[in-house]
Amino acid sequence: MKAFSSQGIVAGTIINAGSRTLARILRLFLLVIISLKFGAGYEADAYFIAQSIVLLFLFLGESVLNFSFIPVFAGYRKTEREDEAWSLANTTFTIVGICLLVVSFALFVFAPYVAKALAPGFSEEALSLTTLFIRIASPVPLFAGLSSVPAAIFNAYRSFIVPAITALFYGAGSVIFALLLTDELGIMAILTGSVAGIGLQAFVLILILKKKRRQFALSVNIEPGAKEVLKLTGPRLTAFTLGRVNLMIDRIFASGLGIGYVSCLTYAYRIFQLPSAILVTAFAKTLMPVLSEHAASGHKEEIGKLVSRGLGFVAFVTIPIAIILFMFRIPMIRFLFQRGAFDAEATHLTSTVFLFYDVGLVAFCFNIILLGVFYALKDAVIPLRIAVVSAILNVMLDVILIRWFGLGGIALATSLIAVFNTVFLLILLQKKIGCLDIYSTLASLLKISLAAGVMAFVVWSITSNFDKVFGLENHIVKLGTILTTSLVTYAVACVLLRVNELTELVTIFRRRLSL
Repeated sequence: MKAFSSQGIVAGTIINAGSRTLARILRLFLLVIISLKFGAGYEADAYFIAQSIVLLFLFLGESVLNFSFIPVFAGYRKTEREDEAWSLANTTFTIVGICLLVVSFALFVFAPYVAKALAPGFSEEALSLTTLFIRIASPVPLFAGLSSVPAAIFNAYRSFIVPAITALFYGAGSVIFALLLTDELGIMAILTGSVAGIGLQAFVLILILKKKRRQFALSVNIEPGAKEVLKLTGPRLTAFTLGRVNLMIDRIFASGLGIGYVSCLTYAYRIFQLPSAILVTAFAKTLMPVLSEHAASGHKEEIGKLVSRGLGFVAFVTIPIAIILFMFRIPMIRFLFQRGAFDAEATHLTSTVFLFYDVGLVAFCFNIILLGVFYALKDAVIPLRIAVVSAILNVMLDVILIRWFGLGGIALATSLIAVFNTVFLLILLQKKIGCLDIYSTLASLLKISLAAGVMAFVVWSITSNFDKVFGLENHIVKLGTILTTSLVTYAVACVLLRVNELTELVTIFRRRLSL
Protein backbone atom coordinates (compact mmCIF):
# COMPACT_ATOMS: atom_id res chain seq x y z
CA MET A 1 0.00 0.00 0.00
CA LYS A 2 1.76 3.14 -1.21
CA ALA A 3 0.14 5.40 1.38
CA PHE A 4 2.34 3.81 4.04
CA SER A 5 6.06 4.37 4.25
CA SER A 6 7.86 1.17 5.15
CA GLN A 7 10.98 1.02 7.29
CA GLY A 8 13.32 -1.95 7.44
CA ILE A 9 14.05 -3.99 10.54
CA VAL A 10 17.13 -1.99 11.53
CA ALA A 11 15.46 1.37 10.96
CA GLY A 12 12.36 0.18 12.79
CA THR A 13 14.46 -0.98 15.74
CA ILE A 14 16.18 2.39 15.95
CA ILE A 15 12.85 4.22 15.81
CA ASN A 16 11.25 2.00 18.47
CA ALA A 17 14.32 2.10 20.72
CA GLY A 18 14.46 5.89 20.43
CA SER A 19 10.76 6.19 21.27
CA ARG A 20 11.07 3.87 24.28
CA THR A 21 14.12 5.78 25.51
CA LEU A 22 12.34 9.12 25.32
CA ALA A 23 9.25 7.64 26.96
CA ARG A 24 11.31 6.29 29.86
CA ILE A 25 13.12 9.62 30.25
CA LEU A 26 9.75 11.36 30.50
CA ARG A 27 8.53 8.86 33.09
CA LEU A 28 11.76 9.17 35.07
CA PHE A 29 11.45 12.97 34.99
CA LEU A 30 7.86 12.58 36.17
CA LEU A 31 9.06 10.47 39.11
CA VAL A 32 11.51 13.23 40.01
CA ILE A 33 8.66 15.78 40.02
CA ILE A 34 6.45 13.50 42.15
CA SER A 35 9.26 12.84 44.62
CA LEU A 36 9.97 16.58 44.87
CA LYS A 37 6.39 17.72 45.44
CA PHE A 38 4.75 14.72 47.10
CA GLY A 39 7.59 12.56 48.42
CA ALA A 40 6.41 9.20 49.74
CA GLY A 41 3.14 10.30 51.33
CA TYR A 42 -0.41 9.01 51.02
CA GLU A 43 -1.11 11.19 47.96
CA ALA A 44 1.75 9.58 46.05
CA ASP A 45 0.59 6.14 47.23
CA ALA A 46 -2.93 6.79 45.91
CA TYR A 47 -1.55 8.08 42.61
CA PHE A 48 0.67 5.03 42.05
CA ILE A 49 -2.25 2.67 42.70
CA ALA A 50 -4.36 4.48 40.07
CA GLN A 51 -1.39 4.68 37.71
CA SER A 52 -0.98 0.90 37.87
CA ILE A 53 -4.41 0.63 36.22
CA VAL A 54 -3.40 3.19 33.60
CA LEU A 55 -0.22 1.26 32.73
CA LEU A 56 -2.09 -2.05 32.68
CA PHE A 57 -4.21 -0.92 29.74
CA LEU A 58 -1.60 1.33 28.16
CA PHE A 59 0.70 -1.63 27.50
CA LEU A 60 -2.17 -3.91 26.50
CA GLY A 61 -1.95 -3.25 22.76
CA GLU A 62 1.82 -3.51 22.49
CA SER A 63 2.02 -6.64 24.60
CA VAL A 64 -1.05 -8.47 23.27
CA LEU A 65 -2.19 -7.34 19.82
CA ASN A 66 1.32 -7.47 18.36
CA PHE A 67 1.32 -11.21 19.12
CA SER A 68 -2.26 -11.98 18.07
CA PHE A 69 -3.67 -9.50 15.53
CA ILE A 70 -0.55 -8.78 13.46
CA PRO A 71 0.20 -12.42 12.42
CA VAL A 72 -3.35 -12.91 11.11
CA PHE A 73 -3.59 -9.47 9.48
CA ALA A 74 -0.18 -9.89 7.81
CA GLY A 75 -1.14 -13.40 6.68
CA TYR A 76 -4.15 -12.05 4.81
CA ARG A 77 -2.05 -9.37 3.14
CA LYS A 78 0.69 -11.82 2.16
CA THR A 79 -1.86 -14.00 0.36
CA GLU A 80 -3.22 -10.93 -1.47
CA ARG A 81 -6.44 -10.76 0.55
CA GLU A 82 -6.16 -7.05 1.30
CA ASP A 83 -9.92 -6.43 1.57
CA GLU A 84 -10.33 -9.29 4.04
CA ALA A 85 -7.39 -7.98 6.04
CA TRP A 86 -9.05 -4.60 6.43
CA SER A 87 -12.41 -6.18 7.20
CA LEU A 88 -10.62 -8.08 10.00
CA ALA A 89 -9.06 -4.80 11.18
CA ASN A 90 -12.46 -3.11 11.34
CA THR A 91 -14.00 -6.05 13.21
CA THR A 92 -11.13 -6.16 15.70
CA PHE A 93 -11.33 -2.39 16.22
CA THR A 94 -15.06 -2.62 16.93
CA ILE A 95 -14.83 -5.59 19.31
CA VAL A 96 -11.93 -4.10 21.23
CA GLY A 97 -13.69 -0.74 21.47
CA ILE A 98 -16.97 -2.22 22.75
CA CYS A 99 -15.29 -4.52 25.29
CA LEU A 100 -13.09 -1.79 26.73
CA LEU A 101 -15.96 0.72 26.81
CA VAL A 102 -17.70 -1.72 29.16
CA VAL A 103 -14.50 -2.02 31.21
CA SER A 104 -14.19 1.78 31.49
CA PHE A 105 -17.80 2.11 32.63
CA ALA A 106 -17.39 -0.68 35.20
CA LEU A 107 -14.17 0.88 36.47
CA PHE A 108 -15.93 4.19 37.09
CA VAL A 109 -18.92 2.60 38.83
CA PHE A 110 -16.98 0.14 40.99
CA ALA A 111 -14.02 2.43 41.74
CA PRO A 112 -14.49 2.25 45.56
CA TYR A 113 -14.34 -1.54 45.50
CA VAL A 114 -11.33 -1.54 43.16
CA ALA A 115 -9.53 0.89 45.47
CA LYS A 116 -10.26 -1.29 48.49
CA ALA A 117 -9.08 -4.40 46.65
CA LEU A 118 -5.83 -2.81 45.44
CA ALA A 119 -4.97 -0.98 48.67
CA PRO A 120 -6.64 -2.72 51.63
CA GLY A 121 -4.11 -1.25 54.05
CA PHE A 122 -4.85 2.38 53.18
CA SER A 123 -6.50 4.78 55.61
CA GLU A 124 -10.01 6.07 54.83
CA GLU A 125 -8.56 9.36 53.56
CA ALA A 126 -6.12 7.55 51.25
CA LEU A 127 -8.85 5.18 50.02
CA SER A 128 -11.16 8.10 49.23
CA LEU A 129 -8.41 9.76 47.22
CA THR A 130 -7.57 6.49 45.45
CA THR A 131 -11.24 6.07 44.49
CA LEU A 132 -11.29 9.57 42.98
CA PHE A 133 -8.09 8.87 41.04
CA ILE A 134 -9.43 5.56 39.68
CA ARG A 135 -12.55 7.34 38.42
CA ILE A 136 -10.40 9.97 36.71
CA ALA A 137 -8.43 7.15 35.07
CA SER A 138 -11.55 5.17 34.06
CA PRO A 139 -11.54 6.37 30.38
CA VAL A 140 -8.04 4.93 29.89
CA PRO A 141 -9.13 1.37 28.95
CA LEU A 142 -11.33 2.75 26.14
CA PHE A 143 -8.67 5.21 24.90
CA ALA A 144 -5.93 2.58 25.04
CA GLY A 145 -8.08 0.08 23.16
CA LEU A 146 -8.97 2.56 20.43
CA SER A 147 -5.28 3.39 19.91
CA SER A 148 -3.95 -0.19 20.08
CA VAL A 149 -5.56 -1.47 16.86
CA PRO A 150 -4.41 1.44 14.62
CA ALA A 151 -0.92 1.18 16.14
CA ALA A 152 -0.85 -2.56 15.39
CA ILE A 153 -1.89 -1.88 11.79
CA PHE A 154 0.91 0.66 11.31
CA ASN A 155 3.39 -1.84 12.79
CA ALA A 156 2.09 -4.59 10.50
CA TYR A 157 3.02 -2.37 7.55
CA ARG A 158 6.41 -1.68 9.19
CA SER A 159 5.45 1.97 9.39
CA PHE A 160 6.82 2.70 12.85
CA ILE A 161 7.14 6.48 12.99
CA VAL A 162 3.52 7.42 13.77
CA PRO A 163 3.06 4.82 16.58
CA ALA A 164 6.47 5.71 17.99
CA ILE A 165 5.65 9.43 18.16
CA THR A 166 2.14 9.02 19.55
CA ALA A 167 3.46 6.61 22.20
CA LEU A 168 5.15 9.66 23.78
CA PHE A 169 1.84 11.48 24.36
CA TYR A 170 1.21 9.70 27.67
CA GLY A 171 4.50 10.80 29.21
CA ALA A 172 4.39 14.25 27.63
CA GLY A 173 0.84 14.90 28.88
CA SER A 174 1.76 13.78 32.39
CA VAL A 175 4.86 15.98 32.56
CA ILE A 176 3.18 19.07 31.05
CA PHE A 177 0.24 18.89 33.46
CA ALA A 178 2.65 18.20 36.35
CA LEU A 179 4.65 21.33 35.59
CA LEU A 180 1.67 23.60 34.98
CA LEU A 181 -1.16 22.47 37.23
CA THR A 182 0.07 20.64 40.32
CA ASP A 183 0.05 23.83 42.40
CA GLU A 184 -3.70 24.20 41.72
CA LEU A 185 -4.84 20.56 41.41
CA GLY A 186 -2.19 18.67 43.33
CA ILE A 187 -1.11 15.23 42.16
CA MET A 188 -4.51 14.81 40.45
CA ALA A 189 -3.16 17.07 37.68
CA ILE A 190 -0.58 14.44 36.72
CA LEU A 191 -3.19 11.71 36.38
CA THR A 192 -5.41 14.04 34.35
CA GLY A 193 -2.49 14.74 32.02
CA SER A 194 -1.94 11.01 31.57
CA VAL A 195 -5.58 10.46 30.56
CA ALA A 196 -5.48 13.45 28.20
CA GLY A 197 -2.27 12.18 26.57
CA ILE A 198 -3.67 8.68 25.97
CA GLY A 199 -6.90 10.15 24.59
CA LEU A 200 -4.92 12.35 22.21
CA GLN A 201 -2.89 9.32 21.12
CA ALA A 202 -6.07 7.44 20.15
CA PHE A 203 -7.49 10.46 18.31
CA VAL A 204 -4.32 11.10 16.28
CA LEU A 205 -3.78 7.44 15.34
CA ILE A 206 -7.38 7.00 14.20
CA LEU A 207 -7.35 10.30 12.28
CA ILE A 208 -4.12 9.52 10.40
CA LEU A 209 -5.12 5.94 9.64
CA LYS A 210 -8.54 7.09 8.42
CA LYS A 211 -6.89 9.55 6.02
CA LYS A 212 -4.57 6.86 4.67
CA ARG A 213 -7.24 4.18 4.40
CA ARG A 214 -10.81 5.49 4.20
CA GLN A 215 -12.35 2.04 4.59
CA PHE A 216 -11.06 1.86 8.17
CA ALA A 217 -14.25 2.13 10.25
CA LEU A 218 -16.46 0.40 12.78
CA SER A 219 -17.85 -2.93 11.58
CA VAL A 220 -20.12 -5.60 13.04
CA ASN A 221 -19.18 -8.29 10.51
CA ILE A 222 -17.49 -11.18 12.29
CA GLU A 223 -14.69 -12.36 9.99
CA PRO A 224 -13.31 -15.93 10.22
CA GLY A 225 -9.92 -14.44 11.00
CA ALA A 226 -11.35 -12.89 14.15
CA LYS A 227 -11.60 -16.37 15.69
CA GLU A 228 -7.93 -16.99 14.97
CA VAL A 229 -7.03 -13.64 16.55
CA LEU A 230 -9.06 -14.54 19.64
CA LYS A 231 -7.38 -17.95 19.82
CA LEU A 232 -3.94 -16.30 19.94
CA THR A 233 -5.12 -13.44 22.14
CA GLY A 234 -6.48 -15.59 24.97
CA PRO A 235 -3.24 -17.09 26.33
CA ARG A 236 -1.21 -13.95 25.66
CA LEU A 237 -3.76 -11.67 27.31
CA THR A 238 -3.98 -13.95 30.33
CA ALA A 239 -0.19 -14.11 30.72
CA PHE A 240 0.12 -10.34 30.32
CA THR A 241 -2.66 -9.69 32.83
CA LEU A 242 -1.10 -12.05 35.37
CA GLY A 243 2.18 -10.15 35.05
CA ARG A 244 0.43 -6.84 35.79
CA VAL A 245 -1.58 -8.47 38.58
CA ASN A 246 1.70 -9.50 40.22
CA LEU A 247 2.69 -5.83 40.36
CA MET A 248 -0.69 -4.91 41.83
CA ILE A 249 -0.42 -7.66 44.44
CA ASP A 250 3.00 -6.33 45.41
CA ARG A 251 1.45 -2.89 45.95
CA ILE A 252 -1.39 -4.43 47.97
CA PHE A 253 1.13 -5.98 50.36
CA ALA A 254 3.14 -2.74 50.45
CA SER A 255 0.02 -0.70 51.27
CA GLY A 256 -0.35 -2.67 54.50
CA LEU A 257 3.17 -1.84 55.70
CA GLY A 258 2.66 1.92 56.17
CA ILE A 259 2.37 5.29 54.49
CA GLY A 260 4.88 5.79 51.69
CA TYR A 261 5.75 2.14 51.19
CA VAL A 262 3.85 1.85 47.90
CA SER A 263 5.69 4.91 46.62
CA CYS A 264 9.15 3.66 47.62
CA LEU A 265 8.44 0.27 46.03
CA THR A 266 7.35 2.01 42.82
CA TYR A 267 10.36 4.35 42.69
CA ALA A 268 12.72 1.38 43.06
CA TYR A 269 10.89 -0.77 40.50
CA ARG A 270 10.88 1.97 37.87
CA ILE A 271 14.67 2.37 38.08
CA PHE A 272 15.16 -1.41 38.08
CA GLN A 273 13.04 -1.68 34.93
CA LEU A 274 14.96 0.88 32.87
CA PRO A 275 17.71 -1.39 31.43
CA SER A 276 15.20 -4.03 30.31
CA ALA A 277 12.61 -1.56 29.03
CA ILE A 278 15.06 0.40 26.89
CA LEU A 279 17.92 -1.90 25.86
CA VAL A 280 16.71 -5.49 26.06
CA THR A 281 13.19 -4.93 24.71
CA ALA A 282 14.56 -3.10 21.67
CA PHE A 283 17.00 -5.98 21.07
CA ALA A 284 14.21 -8.54 21.48
CA LYS A 285 12.08 -6.76 18.88
CA THR A 286 15.00 -6.89 16.47
CA LEU A 287 15.53 -10.59 17.14
CA MET A 288 11.85 -11.57 16.86
CA PRO A 289 11.49 -11.41 13.03
CA VAL A 290 14.64 -13.49 12.51
CA LEU A 291 13.51 -16.08 15.05
CA SER A 292 10.07 -16.22 13.43
CA GLU A 293 11.57 -16.83 9.99
CA HIS A 294 13.73 -19.69 11.28
CA ALA A 295 10.74 -21.13 13.17
CA ALA A 296 8.60 -21.05 10.01
CA SER A 297 11.39 -22.82 8.08
CA GLY A 298 11.97 -25.40 10.83
CA HIS A 299 15.58 -24.32 11.39
CA LYS A 300 15.81 -25.30 15.06
CA GLU A 301 19.62 -25.32 15.09
CA GLU A 302 19.69 -21.69 13.96
CA ILE A 303 17.20 -20.80 16.70
CA GLY A 304 19.45 -22.47 19.26
CA LYS A 305 22.46 -20.49 18.07
CA LEU A 306 20.51 -17.22 18.09
CA VAL A 307 19.23 -17.85 21.62
CA SER A 308 22.73 -18.58 22.92
CA ARG A 309 24.17 -15.50 21.23
CA GLY A 310 21.21 -13.38 22.29
CA LEU A 311 21.56 -14.36 25.95
CA GLY A 312 25.29 -13.71 25.71
CA PHE A 313 24.76 -10.18 24.42
CA VAL A 314 22.13 -9.49 27.09
CA ALA A 315 24.51 -10.71 29.79
CA PHE A 316 27.35 -8.65 28.31
CA VAL A 317 25.27 -5.48 28.72
CA THR A 318 23.23 -6.14 31.86
CA ILE A 319 25.72 -7.78 34.24
CA PRO A 320 28.00 -4.70 34.47
CA ILE A 321 24.93 -2.44 34.65
CA ALA A 322 23.55 -4.50 37.55
CA ILE A 323 26.88 -4.23 39.39
CA ILE A 324 27.21 -0.47 38.85
CA LEU A 325 23.62 0.09 39.98
CA PHE A 326 24.28 -2.03 43.07
CA MET A 327 27.41 -0.08 43.99
CA PHE A 328 25.90 3.36 43.46
CA ARG A 329 22.25 2.77 44.31
CA ILE A 330 22.21 5.15 47.30
CA PRO A 331 23.88 8.17 45.63
CA MET A 332 21.84 7.49 42.47
CA ILE A 333 18.51 7.56 44.32
CA ARG A 334 19.64 10.51 46.41
CA PHE A 335 20.56 12.41 43.25
CA LEU A 336 17.30 11.57 41.46
CA PHE A 337 14.75 11.98 44.23
CA GLN A 338 16.04 13.33 47.55
CA ARG A 339 14.75 16.88 47.54
CA GLY A 340 11.58 18.60 48.60
CA ALA A 341 9.16 16.13 50.19
CA PHE A 342 11.41 13.12 49.52
CA ASP A 343 13.61 12.86 52.64
CA ALA A 344 16.64 10.78 53.65
CA GLU A 345 14.43 8.07 55.18
CA ALA A 346 12.63 7.59 51.86
CA THR A 347 16.02 7.40 50.10
CA HIS A 348 17.18 4.69 52.51
CA LEU A 349 14.02 2.61 52.08
CA THR A 350 13.96 2.98 48.28
CA SER A 351 17.64 2.04 47.94
CA THR A 352 17.11 -1.02 50.14
CA VAL A 353 14.20 -2.18 47.99
CA PHE A 354 16.22 -1.53 44.84
CA LEU A 355 19.03 -3.72 46.17
CA PHE A 356 16.68 -6.72 46.24
CA TYR A 357 15.30 -5.92 42.78
CA ASP A 358 18.82 -5.63 41.36
CA VAL A 359 19.55 -9.24 42.33
CA GLY A 360 17.20 -10.42 39.59
CA LEU A 361 17.98 -7.85 36.90
CA VAL A 362 19.92 -10.18 34.59
CA ALA A 363 17.36 -13.00 34.89
CA PHE A 364 14.52 -10.51 34.30
CA CYS A 365 16.20 -9.45 31.04
CA PHE A 366 16.86 -13.06 30.00
CA ASN A 367 13.16 -13.81 30.31
CA ILE A 368 12.27 -11.15 27.74
CA ILE A 369 14.40 -12.96 25.15
CA LEU A 370 13.27 -16.47 26.13
CA LEU A 371 9.56 -15.65 26.13
CA GLY A 372 9.98 -14.06 22.70
CA VAL A 373 11.40 -17.34 21.38
CA PHE A 374 8.29 -19.26 22.43
CA TYR A 375 6.00 -16.70 20.80
CA ALA A 376 8.11 -16.87 17.63
CA LEU A 377 7.50 -20.63 17.69
CA LYS A 378 3.75 -19.83 18.02
CA ASP A 379 3.66 -21.47 21.44
CA ALA A 380 1.64 -19.28 23.81
CA VAL A 381 0.80 -22.13 26.21
CA ILE A 382 4.20 -22.48 27.90
CA PRO A 383 4.49 -18.72 28.64
CA LEU A 384 0.95 -18.88 30.07
CA ARG A 385 1.83 -21.79 32.35
CA ILE A 386 4.94 -19.97 33.52
CA ALA A 387 2.83 -16.86 34.22
CA VAL A 388 0.31 -18.85 36.27
CA VAL A 389 3.01 -20.53 38.38
CA SER A 390 4.78 -17.17 38.82
CA ALA A 391 1.57 -15.54 40.07
CA ILE A 392 1.07 -18.27 42.68
CA LEU A 393 4.73 -18.13 43.76
CA ASN A 394 4.60 -14.33 43.95
CA VAL A 395 1.85 -14.39 46.59
CA MET A 396 3.55 -17.15 48.59
CA LEU A 397 6.97 -15.51 48.54
CA ASP A 398 5.55 -12.07 49.35
CA VAL A 399 3.89 -13.47 52.48
CA ILE A 400 7.05 -15.30 53.59
CA LEU A 401 9.75 -12.76 52.69
CA ILE A 402 7.95 -9.67 54.03
CA ARG A 403 8.33 -11.17 57.51
CA TRP A 404 12.11 -11.40 57.07
CA PHE A 405 12.97 -8.38 54.92
CA GLY A 406 9.98 -6.04 55.17
CA LEU A 407 9.31 -4.08 51.97
CA GLY A 408 12.53 -5.48 50.49
CA GLY A 409 10.98 -8.95 50.67
CA ILE A 410 8.50 -8.00 47.95
CA ALA A 411 11.34 -7.02 45.62
CA LEU A 412 13.31 -10.15 46.52
CA ALA A 413 10.26 -12.29 45.63
CA THR A 414 10.20 -10.68 42.17
CA SER A 415 13.90 -11.42 41.69
CA LEU A 416 13.63 -15.04 42.81
CA ILE A 417 10.69 -15.60 40.46
CA ALA A 418 12.71 -14.11 37.59
CA VAL A 419 15.52 -16.61 38.29
CA PHE A 420 12.99 -19.45 38.52
CA ASN A 421 11.46 -18.44 35.18
CA THR A 422 14.86 -18.30 33.46
CA VAL A 423 15.81 -21.80 34.60
CA PHE A 424 12.51 -23.40 33.61
CA LEU A 425 12.21 -21.53 30.31
CA LEU A 426 15.66 -22.77 29.34
CA ILE A 427 14.76 -26.35 30.30
CA LEU A 428 11.46 -26.23 28.41
CA LEU A 429 13.07 -24.59 25.38
CA GLN A 430 15.77 -27.27 25.31
CA LYS A 431 13.05 -29.95 25.29
CA LYS A 432 11.20 -28.13 22.51
CA ILE A 433 14.04 -27.51 20.07
CA GLY A 434 16.73 -29.80 21.49
CA CYS A 435 19.76 -27.84 20.29
CA LEU A 436 20.57 -25.12 22.82
CA ASP A 437 24.29 -24.71 23.39
CA ILE A 438 24.00 -24.51 27.19
CA TYR A 439 27.71 -25.05 27.90
CA SER A 440 28.77 -22.30 25.53
CA THR A 441 26.25 -19.94 27.13
CA LEU A 442 27.45 -20.80 30.64
CA ALA A 443 31.07 -20.27 29.57
CA SER A 444 30.20 -16.82 28.21
CA LEU A 445 28.32 -15.95 31.41
CA LEU A 446 31.31 -17.00 33.51
CA LYS A 447 33.77 -14.89 31.48
CA ILE A 448 31.46 -11.87 31.50
CA SER A 449 30.90 -12.20 35.26
CA LEU A 450 34.64 -12.37 35.88
CA ALA A 451 35.24 -9.28 33.73
CA ALA A 452 32.44 -7.43 35.55
CA GLY A 453 33.93 -8.54 38.88
CA VAL A 454 37.31 -7.05 37.92
CA MET A 455 35.54 -3.84 36.92
CA ALA A 456 33.70 -3.75 40.28
CA PHE A 457 36.95 -4.22 42.24
CA VAL A 458 38.77 -1.46 40.35
CA VAL A 459 35.82 0.96 40.66
CA TRP A 460 35.44 0.18 44.37
CA SER A 461 39.16 0.77 44.95
CA ILE A 462 38.98 4.14 43.20
CA THR A 463 35.77 5.36 44.85
CA SER A 464 37.00 4.35 48.31
CA ASN A 465 39.99 6.69 47.93
CA PHE A 466 38.59 9.08 45.35
CA ASP A 467 39.18 12.36 47.18
CA LYS A 468 42.67 11.34 48.27
CA VAL A 469 43.75 10.30 44.79
CA PHE A 470 42.02 12.89 42.61
CA GLY A 471 40.94 15.68 44.94
CA LEU A 472 37.98 16.54 42.67
CA GLU A 473 35.11 18.61 44.05
CA ASN A 474 32.77 18.61 41.04
CA HIS A 475 30.31 15.71 41.35
CA ILE A 476 29.71 15.56 37.59
CA VAL A 477 33.45 15.22 36.96
CA LYS A 478 33.59 12.48 39.59
CA LEU A 479 30.73 10.63 37.95
CA GLY A 480 32.32 10.96 34.51
CA THR A 481 35.63 9.64 35.84
CA ILE A 482 33.94 6.65 37.49
CA LEU A 483 31.92 5.75 34.41
CA THR A 484 34.95 6.08 32.13
CA THR A 485 37.01 3.91 34.46
CA SER A 486 34.22 1.33 34.56
CA LEU A 487 33.93 1.09 30.78
CA VAL A 488 37.69 0.94 30.16
CA THR A 489 38.28 -1.64 32.90
CA TYR A 490 35.40 -3.81 31.72
CA ALA A 491 36.56 -3.64 28.09
CA VAL A 492 40.17 -4.52 28.98
CA ALA A 493 39.03 -7.41 31.19
CA CYS A 494 36.79 -8.72 28.37
CA VAL A 495 39.72 -8.57 25.94
CA LEU A 496 42.00 -10.46 28.32
CA LEU A 497 39.33 -13.08 29.01
CA ARG A 498 38.49 -13.35 25.29
CA VAL A 499 34.83 -12.56 25.67
CA ASN A 500 33.27 -13.36 22.28
CA GLU A 501 30.45 -10.81 22.63
CA LEU A 502 32.90 -7.91 22.69
CA THR A 503 34.67 -9.22 19.59
CA GLU A 504 31.37 -9.56 17.71
CA LEU A 505 30.28 -6.05 18.70
CA VAL A 506 33.55 -4.59 17.46
CA THR A 507 33.14 -6.49 14.18
CA ILE A 508 29.58 -5.16 13.74
CA PHE A 509 30.69 -1.56 14.34
CA ARG A 510 33.57 -1.92 11.88
CA ARG A 511 31.19 -3.19 9.21
CA ARG A 512 28.80 -0.28 9.84
CA LEU A 513 31.58 2.27 9.66
CA SER A 514 32.90 0.79 6.41
CA LEU A 515 29.50 1.15 4.68
